[in-house]
Amino acid sequence: MTEELGYNFKATDIQAAIGLEQLKRVDDFVTRRQLNWTTLWSELRYLDWLVPAKIHDFDSPCWFGFPMRVLPGWKMPFTKYLEEHMIGTRPVFGGNLTRQPFMKKQSMIIPEPLVNSNIVMEDCLWIGCWPGIDDQMLEYMIKTIKEFPNAASK
Repeated sequence: MTEELGYNFKATDIQAAIGLEQLKRVDDFVTRRQLNWTTLWSELRYLDWLVPAKIHDFDSPCWFGFPMRVLPGWKMPFTKYLEEHMIGTRPVFGGNLTRQPFMKKQSMIIPEPLVNSNIVMEDCLWIGCWPGIDDQMLEYMIKTIKEFPNAASK
């Protein structure tokens, strides 16, 4: 299998039908995603080992996930811990794209080190803000995340 630079955004008929049906509930989805993100942010923003994404006062995004940066070297143990506790994670897509396999074939000039891009790639991840996450699930996620440093030191 070879990696190629490109996109695959072709919706099938079934995906289009599902999308049309989901549009009827979009306002509820947006409200719950925003509530989930706001709850996570307000509870986790004071942790000294985790930096959640920050939004500007004039923004009102519908969050797909809750991105966070952890201390260098903590991403993999933290991800493993969350997954072991049934909290799904994903890497932040992006980071230093020059390190992705498909870029090996690309000609590029990198004028300076991509420090921040490497930080995103090495220290950032996200958890979902899916609208099906209820208050009890949010409490569990917050409690579990806050307990990570103690669990990691054992």
